[in-house]
Amino acid sequence: MIEPALAPNEPARIASLHGLGILDTPPEDRFDRLTRLAQKMFEVPIALVSLVDVNRQWFKSCVGLTASETPRGLSICSHAILGTGVFVVEDATADARFADNPFVTGGPKIRFYAGAPLRLQDGHAIGTLCIIALAPRKFSARERELLAELAQSVVSELSNVHTAARERELRDFIETAGAIIQSADESGRLRMVNRAWTAALGYSSEEALKMSFMDLIDPAERSQCREGVEKLKASDAPVGMEATFVAKDGRKLRLSGVLSALRRPDGSVTTRGVFQDVTAQRELERVRMEVTHHVSHELKTPIAVTRLALSILSTSTPEFSAAQKELLAMAQRAAEHVSRMTEDLLDAGKSDSGKLRVEPIAGDLNAAIAAIGSELAPLVTKAGIVLEVEPVTRPLSAAFDGVRLRQILSNLISNALKFTPKGGRITVGTNEGPKGFVEVFVRDTGPGVPKEEQGRIFDRLYQTANKAHQGAEGLGLGLHLCRELVVAHGGRIWVDSEPGAGATFRFTLPSASLP
Repeated sequence: MIEPALAPNEPARIASLHGLGILDTPPEDRFDRLTRLAQKMFEVPIALVSLVDVNRQWFKSCVGLTASETPRGLSICSHAILGTGVFVVEDATADARFADNPFVTGGPKIRFYAGAPLRLQDGHAIGTLCIIALAPRKFSARERELLAELAQSVVSELSNVHTAARERELRDFIETAGAIIQSADESGRLRMVNRAWTAALGYSSEEALKMSFMDLIDPAERSQCREGVEKLKASDAPVGMEATFVAKDGRKLRLSGVLSALRRPDGSVTTRGVFQDVTAQRELERVRMEVTHHVSHELKTPIAVTRLALSILSTSTPEFSAAQKELLAMAQRAAEHVSRMTEDLLDAGKSDSGKLRVEPIAGDLNAAIAAIGSELAPLVTKAGIVLEVEPVTRPLSAAFDGVRLRQILSNLISNALKFTPKGGRITVGTNEGPKGFVEVFVRDTGPGVPKEEQGRIFDRLYQTANKAHQGAEGLGLGLHLCRELVVAHGGRIWVDSEPGAGATFRFTLPSASLP
């Protein structure tokens, strides 16, 4: 007896078989019908749907045999799956591969065997539809064709099993997901909702399927939501959506998520939504914004008075001792720091509410940066650091809001001051940017920004863990507001840095023609 070899792609073949989820499942009539048909069509006592596993062949359907599985090493089917066509043994006793096989020499005393490989769509043969006779016989080309056709019917049923299993798995996943999930047809009528959906909105699945997606949206927002759905249908590209949904009991829920589209063969579009309930989060943000706005406004006046008083003291009392002057300078720096944090708080609130505005006009960017540099240089010099604005020989036209540009540069320079040691240098300059843009950079000689932080430093409230940080802690809003202001201009901002080699913050602004 010659034991069968393993398939060249055996691990993948086994994975494909196990992926069906059919091994050791109960008999099913759809497979038994095909083995009964094969038994009658070819007038044989035994017909099997045999699946070749790691160490066994297991019978999904078995007519004429009581066993449910046999060892793979004794399996003729394990030889059959290695070929491409129907595998035929007309007389097993005359074939050296099988003559002394226990199933040939003993029960059931196999003499004739024909097996058609069950080859899945991925190309792996996972078993056979085989017929067995107890006497030698010939097997014509026509009979081979018929057996192969029947085998294809088995493969179709196996694919249906796999599809059904995947669909059950997907339904279970959707049902148990924490996200609020729904699907709607071309007209917007709901066709599927999950448990999280019914729990959040209070409607049963049966009630939901009688409703339209738009029935759930707050009337004040329906027009905007319809525009989003139409945009989705036109491009098929997923769109972000946040809207107020009205629950069955009248509660208003703020749901945020993504709408995607599935275009069907008839051209109709099914829309699918995956949402999270952000009601509590948005309410917390609203309260925080109101408190922040109120506190910031209340602080502005006393801070301005304090700064003015300190400024008057510094110019009108020359008889101060060196120690007193140092204390006064410290007080001025602290007042400047608190003033900047207050402005950041106010602007963060405007950003959250969509009220952060920029009014860019065409101007000479190099001249504006030189003026801002001259204004900020004394503050940098007091910290024992040199602020250098790279010299330029010609105007550089760009569209920018002068006040906001000063705010961006002030925050970037202030950030650089925190990490640049005394005797260091901060350099501000411009470059030609990508087409349609110019570039501004702020470079320092500090320790640099760690790689793992470079993608996060512009996030709201993010504060670095860098031990090289010097001076007072901020609120984690400065760089975040830089990004918001640059984006509002239509540009982008990023950082280039290598450990120990300083950091260069760069941002782009749109080019413009000077008037």
